[in-house]
Amino acid sequence: MMRRAACVGLLGVVVLAGCGGSSSGSSLPAGVVAVVDGNDITLSQLQTTMNIAKLSMKTSYPVVGTDE
Repeated sequence: MMRRAACVGLLGVVVLAGCGGSSSGSSLPAGVVAVVDGNDITLSQLQTTMNIAKLSMKTSYPVVGTDE
């Protein structure tokens, strides 16, 4: 359970890191949604990580549009 919470927390940090700034003023290279500890995180990597999290959490993954 703790591992699952840590995974969700890490994903949240990565997603929020990618939300800063507009695309016109962004200093990120094309296709990069965030830089974490000097490492570029691409949209493809983020989507893969989210899919793995969904599979590992099975039915406990929050449903889009709910308060979870």
